[in-house]
Amino acid sequence: MIVYRYDINSCLETNSQKLVLKNLQSNLFNTFNYNKDKKYVHFFRYKSFIQYFFDDNSAEGMIISVDIPPELLNKYKGFGFYIVENQEFPIPEYAIPLEEFNEDWIIG
Repeated sequence: MIVYRYDINSCLETNSQKLVLKNLQSNLFNTFNYNKDKKYVHFFRYKSFIQYFFDDNSAEGMIISVDIPPELLNKYKGFGFYIVENQEFPIPEYAIPLEEFNEDWIIG
């Protein structure tokens, strides 16, 4: 299944992402249960979320498309809760442990 990520330089390698947002007020919380000893790579189900919230005109960042096996995505599916125009919305996301991510899945 194709999912999307706003990637800044080599975020996939460093797993550190700056907040480059234009309309997003805050991420209130999410439904993920993180293992403190692991690093995670986050993906969004819908490209439109990234196009609306992230500054994709930045010279440092770009939207990447990734084709990840559905069984892996289903294992790591959750929701981030965001405020948009004073309303709270659940946004489908995936938090995949970095060691399970294969860079060959990047398609664009």
